[in-house]
Amino acid sequence: MQTVEAMSSKRGDRRWLSWVQLLDLTLALSKRDILTRYRGSLLGFAWSFISPLSLLIIYTYIFGAVMKNKWPGAGESIGSFSVMLFCGLIPFNFFNESFSRGSQSIVATPNFVKKVAFPTQILPIVATFSALVHAVISLAILIGINLIFSHSIPLSTLLAPVVMLPLIVIAVAGGLVLATIGVFIRDVGHILGIIFSMLLFASPIFYPPSMLPAWLVYSN
Repeated sequence: MQTVEAMSSKRGDRRWLSWVQLLDLTLALSKRDILTRYRGSLLGFAWSFISPLSLLIIYTYIFGAVMKNKWPGAGESIGSFSVMLFCGLIPFNFFNESFSRGSQSIVATPNFVKKVAFPTQILPIVATFSALVHAVISLAILIGINLIFSHSIPLSTLLAPVVMLPLIVIAVAGGLVLATIGVFIRDVGHILGIIFSMLLFASPIFYPPSMLPAWLVYSN
């Protein structure tokens, strides 16, 4: 794999990179981004497992054990509620990380942007790839939790890539738009933080849609 510096340091070369080079550069930057995020910490990459698992335990205790929220048809046990809760948190956290970090991807890497030959359009894609890695890890945790409580893995798990594909496309497109806006409006990251905090509790992640008012529930 060519290094990032070797592929982006030719200031006088304005030729478009091939798709293979773009993919190679995107994967290299994604790996660099993930490793840099955990560099210097005692547990390192293990935090990518610990963080979602800790949030799941906290949310399950508050909304499942304290507030007694239940999902219709999912059983009455805390384990069933945890599985349903994590199913909603995985795509939400994926979009949250993709949009939030993607909106700041160009502004946060001026050393790359100043290189004439560097394709800045891949920076939001790198943020999406990094978020996708954490989503896959969370999916693995979800499968493990479901295996512990139900002692089986649903065959529908095999359709996870099919479900994630349109989410990836939307995340990349949204990240590109937000990254462009973020260059001119530096408040985008702060605005997104507020919006996603509101959506976390406004979306039916911790409660079933049947608890919402009738005028908010879509029906055919």
